[in-house]
Amino acid sequence: MEYDIAAIVEGYAQGYFLMADDSDRLSWYESRDRTFIPLDERFRYPKSLQRVLNQERFNVAINRDFQAVVAGCADRETTWISPELQKIYWLLYQSGYAFSFETWQGDELAGGILGIVIGGEV
Repeated sequence: MEYDIAAIVEGYAQGYFLMADDSDRLSWYESRDRTFIPLDERFRYPKSLQRVLNQERFNVAINRDFQAVVAGCADRETTWISPELQKIYWLLYQSGYAFSFETWQGDELAGGILGIVIGGEV
């Protein structure tokens, strides 16, 4: 199946997001409350997290293993990330729009999130 990446990016830019229902059918949804995580110098995190980071038990990376992060996010009993949406995220990644922010403990992926970046730099 062919996907129009420009149309998908435009949908996200307008505040919509793709999500699969219980039948794995993709639909566009909107939310009045969108989540933005500022990743500039104003980003603040709890002191308890700073203590963990200072112990240097984890390494932070961007896009070291994008597909593993997407698979991990989808690996739940109930998920909105269908196999089709995983393919779309991969295409968005290859097009430079999707990114994974990862935490590694040694060579093991400890956790991660994914996001779409539009109109900015990572």
